[in-house]
Amino acid sequence: LRMFALVVFAHVWARQAKAALAIQGENPKLAADKLATARFYMTKVLPECSALIQKIVAGRKPLMDEALFG
Repeated sequence: LRMFALVVFAHVWARQAKAALAIQGENPKLAADKLATARFYMTKVLPECSALIQKIVAGRKPLMDEALFG
């Protein structure tokens, strides 16, 4: 669910960036702020998906290993 949320918000920020490009001439400050925020999200937050994918692929066996609780 967490990874899904990250991807959904990435989609939202991509749409915001596209809209910001369309209004650059009308409101350059707003457009620049939206683009900066979208860039931050894509470069600093979205890459968390890589770690989440590794956790998902590992499955639950390492958590439920009897050697840990035995």
